[in-house]
Amino acid sequence: MANLEVKQIVMATMEVWGAIVTAIALFWALISRKQLGEKGRLIVELFLCTSVWLIADAAAWIFRGNVSELGYYMVRISNFISFVMPHILITIYAVYVSRYIGDEDYWMPKVHFIATIGIVMVVVNQFWPVFYSFDAQNRYYRLPLFWLIDVPGIVASTYMEYELFRKRAAAGNSFSFLFSFYALPFAATLVQAVIYGYSFLNIAVTVSVILLFLHLLQEQNDLYIQQYNEMMRQKEELQDMRFRLVKSQVQPHFIFNCLNTIYFLCDSDPGKAKTSVGVFSKFLRGSLKILDSDETIPFSMEIEHVEQYLRLEQMRFEERLRVEEDIREWDFEIPALTVQVLAENAVKHGICKKPEGGTLKILAFRRDDQAVVRVEDDGVGFDISEVGADSTGLRTSRTRLKSMCGGTLTVESTPGVGTAAEICVPMKKGL
Repeated sequence: MANLEVKQIVMATMEVWGAIVTAIALFWALISRKQLGEKGRLIVELFLCTSVWLIADAAAWIFRGNVSELGYYMVRISNFISFVMPHILITIYAVYVSRYIGDEDYWMPKVHFIATIGIVMVVVNQFWPVFYSFDAQNRYYRLPLFWLIDVPGIVASTYMEYELFRKRAAAGNSFSFLFSFYALPFAATLVQAVIYGYSFLNIAVTVSVILLFLHLLQEQNDLYIQQYNEMMRQKEELQDMRFRLVKSQVQPHFIFNCLNTIYFLCDSDPGKAKTSVGVFSKFLRGSLKILDSDETIPFSMEIEHVEQYLRLEQMRFEERLRVEEDIREWDFEIPALTVQVLAENAVKHGICKKPEGGTLKILAFRRDDQAVVRVEDDGVGFDISEVGADSTGLRTSRTRLKSMCGGTLTVESTPGVGTAAEICVPMKKGL
């Protein structure tokens, strides 16, 4: 150890510094792997293998010429790792490339098979040295057939890069970064074949892996920006939906009808008129609150708002509109006005189109791990196959249910029998 040559010190130092840089990048990749997904996991594996490779090669340089028992084993183990690791890196990199260009069932097994041949050749050399060996001073040296040990790695990586080039359109902007992982080590291999005794390949692979990682971080950053923009777009869309819903609840003709009813009650039944003004005020206040709400609300608040709406409609239609409630589940939340829209549709398009009127039923109960709200009426009904069950109001409600709480909305109707609309909302865990 005390008689290390300058060349050994320089090369070992380069390898150690490369390992330190790779270890830092590995730590960073480990922290980010959940956000980076499967590609992040593969980058972690590439960094880990590269770090092991660099440390092993540094050990090979440090213990080169050390004739002690420790030096004997360290030189052989470190050189074995240095020759095996490139083939392992190729197999991992093949999986990484497949996540960009696809069709891995066709070309990836071939790459893995060729890389495995390279690993077998290194293992065989440990028992029957035909590619490289060690002299009496415990120094590594190449044998005449050494060039054969590089063939599997070159063939496997060249074939993989051929597939990458052939499907470069699928790789998109990532093509240049993916291709650099082949180009830099390939150039280093050619240089190393001519200039014997320098570990250019290890450094080239380290640079290539770091470039891949930086590219993956850029990809992830672009994805975050895209997701943020999409989230903002959906937020604006939901805000617009809330505005349209409120607007639909306070249309001029509805306000006029309510005020007209209250006007006539002032003479015939002042007490009822006073009560109606209170109900109408609460209804308007509840409708306008939704403009300031981005979240779901307790079902109890929603049903209270629906009841106020129905009381106003009963003032107009009197005995023609009958309301029944069967609420067995309260402990869940729902986007505001979703039940309101169903109740309004039942009154306006179902019950009030029958001369004798009808009954509106609101049910809430639990079904497995879901809260269910059903709004049923025995109005005129309609043919879903002809009219469709996706009006603007229902379409808006479906979108809000899905995006805000993962809920669903289904509608069933039979002409002359009535309509039933059902909302299903996942219950929160622990409830």
